Amino acid sequence: MAADVAALLDALAAETDRAESMRVELAMYSISTNAREWMRRCKAATERAEKAERERDDARDWVRRMCSETRVLTCAFCGQAYPPDTPDSNHVMLTAHVHICPEHPMRGAEMERDAARAKLAKVASVAASAHVWAHRTAAPIPAWVAEIDAAISDPPDATTKTPAAG
Repeated sequence: MAADVAALLDALAAETDRAESMRVELAMYSISTNAREWMRRCKAATERAEKAERERDDARDWVRRMCSETRVLTCAFCGQAYPPDTPDSNHVMLTAHVHICPEHPMRGAEMERDAARAKLAKVASVAASAHVWAHRTAAPIPAWVAEIDAAISDPPDATTKTPAAG
């Protein structure tokens, strides 16, 4: 019987060791998982801090440029700078730049204008086809074609100002 108790105690000790080993393994896994999450969060925080530092440095440079004794003309949309020693006159260079600045709001309007012109060209092509058809068949020109013709042949005067919508 003593041998059975000793064997039972040995089995219990082995099972306790195994349970403790599993607890340690689980704790290590939990620590490594938490460490990975902690490292991911630290990396994200570091990236945000570096971005903020770059923005701060850019803002300081901008303030330095604005407060310097020599005025530097700067594009308000993209930040392109034209210092006093720029060839030609500063304002001429800046004015020329504004016409090609990719950040200027007019670039969007120009894209819309170009798209509208392309659509108008298609409509004019259809109207021209309708004219050819009408002349070949001696049919009257549809009213919508006449309206398009009038709009195309008599564009509004560029100097005429339209009243502002309000």
